[in-house]
Amino acid sequence: MIQKKYANIAEKNLIKVYKKSKDTGAYLSGAEFTLLQWSQSKNQYEELFTLEEDVDENKRSVYQTKQEFNNTLDNLGRYKIVEKKAPKGCILRKKEAQYYI
Repeated sequence: MIQKKYANIAEKNLIKVYKKSKDTGAYLSGAEFTLLQWSQSKNQYEELFTLEEDVDENKRSVYQTKQEFNNTLDNLGRYKIVEKKAPKGCILRKKEAQYYI
């Protein structure tokens, strides 16, 4: 589950990712996610941030950007979130999630 918080609708972005167990619905800790942004000038995605693991106001594990980031003419608001490490006991999927913000 991914939530986007709008700091300034036109440009500034924050990302939150929640990882839940398919079997139990529990929020999982111990994963590692990377946020990549598109570069139109280089015609490829580049790493922007590693999402930091934290606990939200409801005591659920969350992975999020601590810094705001901007959409630009170069990134065109295109991002990917890639899971680099799965929580203990889980299988790392090789699937990337692409988003336009």
